[in-house]
Amino acid sequence: MTLVGGHVALERGEDAAYYPPADVDLSGVDVFGVYVAGTTPHIWTRAEVASLGPRGVRAVLPIVVPHELDPAQALSEIIGLVAAAINWGVPEGAPICFDLEYSLTSAAGEAGTVGIGVRIVQACAAVRRWPWIYAGQTAMGWLEGIAARRWLAEWPNPTPTDPEVPAGFDGWQYASGPVFDLDVFREGVPFMTPDATVAGVLPPKAVPVPMTETAWLVKGSHGWFVTNATLRHFLPLRDPAEGSALIKAGYRTLDLPVEMVDRLTAPKPAKAAPVLGPLPPPG
Repeated sequence: MTLVGGHVALERGEDAAYYPPADVDLSGVDVFGVYVAGTTPHIWTRAEVASLGPRGVRAVLPIVVPHELDPAQALSEIIGLVAAAINWGVPEGAPICFDLEYSLTSAAGEAGTVGIGVRIVQACAAVRRWPWIYAGQTAMGWLEGIAARRWLAEWPNPTPTDPEVPAGFDGWQYASGPVFDLDVFREGVPFMTPDATVAGVLPPKAVPVPMTETAWLVKGSHGWFVTNATLRHFLPLRDPAEGSALIKAGYRTLDLPVEMVDRLTAPKPAKAAPVLGPLPPPG
């Protein structure tokens, strides 16, 4: 696997339910997905996650798993899962990734899945954590307008030898294995250091940059938003006072025209269902 695919620089990643045995070589693994709360066979301990750093892992992505079968229960668990991740030790400014399994999104359907996605963004933004969502291709189509980082689960056969993150996504789990799943992530998206003390992004082969250097505050006619360098994701703040508090805490403001902020943060219109033409004649 390579760290550069096509025109976008990539971070090599792996994720696993359990801590990797000591004889497994993790050198060259930039990002490791770890489970910190929810319906999962193993919750990683802080000590397990911290020990990934000396083994060569540069960053981790904390993952939480809502109920995999009952959409109503999954929706009701979201705020509790965010709180559990924070109690585990996920610091302010770090990501929290929600693992939306196929069994959940297929039971929820499009409307239910979008409702879950909106609640994830609201719950994470309220406590200044970056929302991530991991899901399959169909669910990701439904969630296209949701302001969360997007980690696609899609395993082509044969497994690609030089994987690239597909357009419109921040990460791709391109292979599922008996011990580890294999991933690639875009550079510049938010992660957390293995010792869970620093939240930020990974520039190419360098130390993480604090979120105060990679996130900006912008103001629209309806209030303040936190955005990233690409102006792709906008997280609304709960009230105007939070903008002032974040500026005092070190966040920088980006002086954009109010009408531009309003346009970028406006809800995306729902996509019309595709119209299929007639089937070709047999033979």
